[in-house]
Amino acid sequence: MARVVSGFRSGPSRKACWLQIVNRTSRQANIIWVDYYGRETNYGMVLPRSIKSIHSYEGHPWLCRDAISKKRLLLNNDETFVPSCPDEPDPNDEVQSLPIIVVNISLPLFTLQDISADIVSKCLSNEKDIWTLDLPIKLKDLIVNCYRNVNS
Repeated sequence: MARVVSGFRSGPSRKACWLQIVNRTSRQANIIWVDYYGRETNYGMVLPRSIKSIHSYEGHPWLCRDAISKKRLLLNNDETFVPSCPDEPDPNDEVQSLPIIVVNISLPLFTLQDISADIVSKCLSNEKDIWTLDLPIKLKDLIVNCYRNVNS
C-alpha cells in the first residue's frame, strides 16, 4: 500500500513542464510523486551522479528517498519540491517547448545518531538481535526503525 504524505497532494493543473532531476549524491535515489489523494507514487530511480527527465505539472509535489535506507533526500535543498511554471513562454524559443526546471538531489545533514543507527542496523542479521545490544532503549528503537526500513 502506498504511503500517504499528510498535507500534500497534487491539484489540478494545465501548466506542464519537464523536471530535470540531477542526482548530485553517491546514492541511488527514488523519485516520488505525491498523487491527488496524497499517496506516494514511485517514478523510478536516479543513479548516483546522473540525470532523469520527468514530465510534471505546476503544483504537483515531488519528494525523494534513498533507494536503500528509504530516508528522505533533499530536492533543491528542501524535503519536497513543487514546480512553479513560468507564465509566459520564452519568446526566443521558436518551438515553444515546455519549460525545463532543474531539480538537484542532495543529502540532508544527518545526525551522528542517525548515521550510527544505520550502520548498526546493517550489521545485524535479525531484528531480535537489536534487543541484545547494551544500548539505551531510545537508541534501540531507532535501530529497529532503520532495520525495518532497510529490510522492507
